[in-house]
Amino acid sequence: ERRDIGDRERDLDEPDEDDFDEFDDDDDDDDGDRLIDVFVLCVYLLTSNARLILDKTRQFIKTHLT
Repeated sequence: ERRDIGDRERDLDEPDEDDFDEFDDDDDDDDGDRLIDVFVLCVYLLTSNARLILDKTRQFIKTHLT
């Protein structure tokens, strides 16, 4: 399928430069959102690791000290 753009044609499957405007990294507007995302990810990883360490510690205590 093709469409006429001005005086040229292109395939509809071919990406247009305007299709990538929402992913433009030149905007500084979302730096705060990225920082929050990184912070949330770090907190999640720390808490999930803490749970794993606690579970392994409980397992060790049950098997070796009981």
